[in-house]
Amino acid sequence: ALAGGERLKAGMMSPHGLEFTARARWPLDEDSAASDPAYGGGKRGAKA
Repeated sequence: ALAGGERLKAGMMSPHGLEFTARARWPLDEDSAASDPAYGGGKRGAKA
């Protein structure tokens, strides 16, 4: 993060290049997590 801030301050990067939406790596609500689990059970249990 510090290197990115320094590049932005030095003018090496456009401030408009930072316009994007963040997205979660996994579902944040319980309904989505229950319908599509990130970790499935296997013969020996969860893999993570």
